[in-house]
Amino acid sequence: MNSETAKDPTLLVVDDDPAVLVLVDRLATSMGFTVVRETNGRDALAALPALRPDGAMVDVGLIDIDGFTLLREIKAADPQSQVILMTGTATIIAAVAALAAGLQWAGSDARLDRFTTDSQSLAMRLSIWRMSAGIVQAFPLLGTGLNTFGAATIVYQTSGDMHYNEAHNDYVQLLVEGGLVTFLLVVVAIVGVTRAGRARLAANEDGTEARWLRIGASTGLVAIGLQALVEFSLQMPGNAVLFVVLLALALYVPAAYRPASR
Repeated sequence: MNSETAKDPTLLVVDDDPAVLVLVDRLATSMGFTVVRETNGRDALAALPALRPDGAMVDVGLIDIDGFTLLREIKAADPQSQVILMTGTATIIAAVAALAAGLQWAGSDARLDRFTTDSQSLAMRLSIWRMSAGIVQAFPLLGTGLNTFGAATIVYQTSGDMHYNEAHNDYVQLLVEGGLVTFLLVVVAIVGVTRAGRARLAANEDGTEARWLRIGASTGLVAIGLQALVEFSLQMPGNAVLFVVLLALALYVPAAYRPASR
């Protein structure tokens, strides 16, 4: 909402569960939001023209109007308004529908820019990887030492407008710093994790929700592995923690199937 005087941002919360409304209201108010609560979609739609909220939290499973319809109406009233969809009964169909609704309002540029690399960025990466090949040839077995890529490039970098501290490929950097010995150990670990993950899925010991949680975690691990081909995200502590959490979710063994301790 635009105004000449600064005011707290407005958050519209729509849910037919009073407990959820109270909880979100308390949390959002403590964060500086002015909260407007509605228990059904029709009342929320009626309030939109005058309210024009800065953000909204909408239950997908409203009784009178589904949350996706309400999302479209909120974005139509104010494309800048941010909308979060909530559900207490998560399903794959609901997740895909929410993603599609979000992409619809993100626009084609926001969708495509995530999956394209400009030629300048690609050229930089290729230059780094060619330089890395030369370093590997000089230190093939044990590498230059962990966390020494930036130091090694001081000697081996011969092009580029800036000093390269990272390889923009976790696997290439691991090969440079750890050599073939460390790299092969990591490959063995990846193969082991992959086989263990497939075994956990094949065992079919989970309930429906737990199985989809395991599949989601496995998909996340694959995505992280693919991103590591062009970035160094696993060297960031937050991403490393996320990787460990996903790994635990993908490989955990239900208590009923764990061997008895002696």
